[in-house]
Amino acid sequence: MIQPGRVLVRGTMPTGDALVDTALHRVRTHQGAEPSTVIGPLSKGTRTAVLERLTGAGIVRVSNRTVLGLFPVRSWPLVLPWHAARAKLAVQATVEHGSSPDTETAMLISLLLAGGVLHQVQPTTDCRAQILRVQHLVQDNWVAAATRKALQDNGAVAAGLVDLPGFLGS
Repeated sequence: MIQPGRVLVRGTMPTGDALVDTALHRVRTHQGAEPSTVIGPLSKGTRTAVLERLTGAGIVRVSNRTVLGLFPVRSWPLVLPWHAARAKLAVQATVEHGSSPDTETAMLISLLLAGGVLHQVQPTTDCRAQILRVQHLVQDNWVAAATRKALQDNGAVAAGLVDLPGFLGS
């Protein structure tokens, strides 16, 4: 019997998606562990694979440039910004209008909260009130709660969220 709040994999069938199946295997090897211990192993090699997949699908493109003519910088700007616009509208509907978020929006808001960058995507004059309001709105969503807890427990991963507002076009 696995304790509540611990990782439990219920399905063992492969999904047919190499990236997801690799992640599922990594999670399966940590069955019974706290979610925060699973985040680190899941992140190994994932960023590159996801960026390659997004580039191949035409969602982002690779952009190489130099800053101050000296420092090479590679970024992945969106090809079609409507994806980001749709996400920003969903965040706005939740944060400003109190709409009940769907799972994806709740998880995105949890990522923004954990990274401390919600105010960059949804500007406000009272960050504290905004955070309290949003925490209340996403608290009933188990995906959002698990995402936020795991990222808070693993500060190094949360620090990588600095790029998220840029991805959303803020």
